[in-house]
Amino acid sequence: MLKLVDPKIETHEGMQRVTATATLVYEPADKAARAVESKRYTFTSALGPIEVEDLRWYLESYYLWPTGVFQQRAEAIEKKLPQWGHDLYQAALSDPLAAEALNAWKNAALRQAQGAERRFSVHVDSDPPPKASKKKRAEILEAASALFSLPWELLHDGGGYLFRGKHAVAVRRRLPNRAPKEVRPTSLPIRILLVSPRPEDKSTTYIDHRVSAKPLVEAVERLGELATLTVLTPPTLSALRQELQRASEANQSYDVVHFDGHGLYDREHGLGALCFEDPRDLDKLDHRAMQLVHAGELASDLRDYRIPLIFLEACQSAKVEADPTASVAAKLLEQGVASVVAMSHSVLVETARRFVEAFYRKLASGSRVGQAMLAGQEALAGDTWRGKIMGAGELHLHDWFVPVLYQEEQDPQLVTNLPPEAVQHLQAQQRQLSLGGLPETPPHKFHGRSRQLLALERLLHDQSYVVVRGVGGAGKTTLAVELARWLVRSKRFGHAAFVSLETVHDVRAELDSLGRQLLPEAQIIPWPSTKI
Repeated sequence: MLKLVDPKIETHEGMQRVTATATLVYEPADKAARAVESKRYTFTSALGPIEVEDLRWYLESYYLWPTGVFQQRAEAIEKKLPQWGHDLYQAALSDPLAAEALNAWKNAALRQAQGAERRFSVHVDSDPPPKASKKKRAEILEAASALFSLPWELLHDGGGYLFRGKHAVAVRRRLPNRAPKEVRPTSLPIRILLVSPRPEDKSTTYIDHRVSAKPLVEAVERLGELATLTVLTPPTLSALRQELQRASEANQSYDVVHFDGHGLYDREHGLGALCFEDPRDLDKLDHRAMQLVHAGELASDLRDYRIPLIFLEACQSAKVEADPTASVAAKLLEQGVASVVAMSHSVLVETARRFVEAFYRKLASGSRVGQAMLAGQEALAGDTWRGKIMGAGELHLHDWFVPVLYQEEQDPQLVTNLPPEAVQHLQAQQRQLSLGGLPETPPHKFHGRSRQLLALERLLHDQSYVVVRGVGGAGKTTLAVELARWLVRSKRFGHAAFVSLETVHDVRAELDSLGRQLLPEAQIIPWPSTKI
């Protein structure tokens, strides 16, 4: 753990650099073993405002037109990433006073079996002196924010990035724990709450609501009865408050809250924020307005629930500028969330999808949150393709370090048991039975019509049925089947059934088909001869 205190922003040879007093501490996994703590030394970041701005441009603007001079600038930045990571490693870990603690950490990794977990924590203490002036306090907080904003995930020891290799290192950010709380133990089944607001107005663009939800659903399906999934409906802040309270009172507290939507850093308020749906627009099937919820308000609502993991699949949810605790991730950590996965910059939909898929696959295999982070980063680093830009060609991006982890001391393992292979096979059969006689997904897959699917989901929240109308060949059946399949897979409905009136014309045959699909194991009772 790298402890950084007394942060400052100083000018070195005409360039601004953040500095701090550093202490390197090796904490062995075996609490009976001796910890090693270095003497204090000075940390001075080799990355300044110019490098930080280059990273911001590369991650948040380059994708708009990845060709020509912009591509040349991006390629130059990509070549600098290993060097920036090495410069950061040298500044943080290469001081002679840090050698004993660093060597103890390295030697422990060599002694441990393959697959042993290693963590590198960056701990920033930004508390100003009690009598510091307002200006001094602001300077200290700004410097601490700069420390948190450094791309610590890029750490490179000269041989490679620390997140790769046999002894891969999970990097995490930590805040001073002013009011320690007991760890809330988890038990099976793991309960997951998916919050997926989709406001669509002048300030928020529409994102397909199933892109990242599908990998989460698939991970839950693999766990069978060891995990449950609840989709928050409607996805408003007030509904989130009520659901968390209901679950807590029923002794069914959530272990994971996954927020999939828009986030931003509000410079006017100096706070991170998430975008929920405005409760006044719930009667609309589309173009619902956005309700901006700042980090402080959200964290206040979630305090004391001791949620083991909140996944913020939202842009800039870890971004800070003038206060290291102003991001959504930091505020949640302050108020008792044990682990928060967040995004340091704006993030592409394809990047988020790939990270979510690898993260939950690893988490569902019984790994800890830190190991799931490494799996997600490896998935992004292993394939840099992020899509095609019309008129500009393919987009490749090195953005694996955008997802970051804020965490308390403990790295939780949520799934502590795995279903045997035979049970998994049985669960797969049961899932197939729950889909009844739904036609198979077309060979070309199901693409588009996300807005129509979302509108139908919203309608079914308030109504018991919907009617899809259109001319022949427009895709009504395909849309309805996909809706049914998704609602069953995402646990909103238990079973689906399908009857085509193109092939069935008798009421008794229709009822018989529905019964066989909805109750496949029930005894079939012959119909009486009396006509209906």
